[in-house]
Amino acid sequence: MAELNLVPIGRLTGGFRSEVMSARTPDGQEVVVKAPPTITEAVAEAGALNLWRNTGAAVPVLHFDDQQGVLVLERLRPGLPLVLRVINSFTVWDDGVCHQLCSR
Repeated sequence: MAELNLVPIGRLTGGFRSEVMSARTPDGQEVVVKAPPTITEAVAEAGALNLWRNTGAAVPVLHFDDQQGVLVLERLRPGLPLVLRVINSFTVWDDGVCHQLCSR
């Protein structure tokens, strides 16, 4: 993970089993560094998130270290409407679905 040159910001609370920290990339993007308790769980979580990556329904995995079992995730903030997340990752949605979501 050292090759990513992340600058730690602080520990995030609210998790149950994983160690979760906020950090900043060299270009200033806030990210979340998550270390599930086992590598097996980390591999399963990274796989599940990657399956959903283009739907707007899951946080994007920016980096996964399968040797250490650590995920670097996009930092999401409460209050960002789902419609904006869907539009920002608009790859599997067709125009009809986007039109329906945007017109609500």
